[in-house]
Amino acid sequence: MHIGGETDWQLILQLESDLNVLGFDSYLHFDKLVSFRKRITAFLKKGGMLAWGIVPPDTGDLIQIDALDLAELWIKQARELTNSEMKLIDIFARSFITPSTGLGDIAEELAIRSMDLTVMVSNILRGLLENPGRFECC
Repeated sequence: MHIGGETDWQLILQLESDLNVLGFDSYLHFDKLVSFRKRITAFLKKGGMLAWGIVPPDTGDLIQIDALDLAELWIKQARELTNSEMKLIDIFARSFITPSTGLGDIAEELAIRSMDLTVMVSNILRGLLENPGRFECC
């Protein structure tokens, strides 16, 4: 399931047993999701995956932001979900990076930019996985 905007997270997360992947716009709406940290932990512990829509939908942001900024944003956000049961490395293992929204209604060159940023952010974060000392946060 992908949630691209405002939603009733309480209702969505009640469906956790029926969900395998929860995609969400973390670039614009992470602040709404983080308050459900315990439910997210339960979802991940049951084998669920988070599809972090961290590449911005706004064309202005999409042009100006770089992959390193987005990777740093992902780390900051993922740290907010950590707790005694879910370390950053655990969240990393149950996550993947996506654009924050569909690309069908933007110009082709911006859609390509969005996909390029998605790949670059993913590669940066995978590189950090090879050096797990960088994940010491909890």
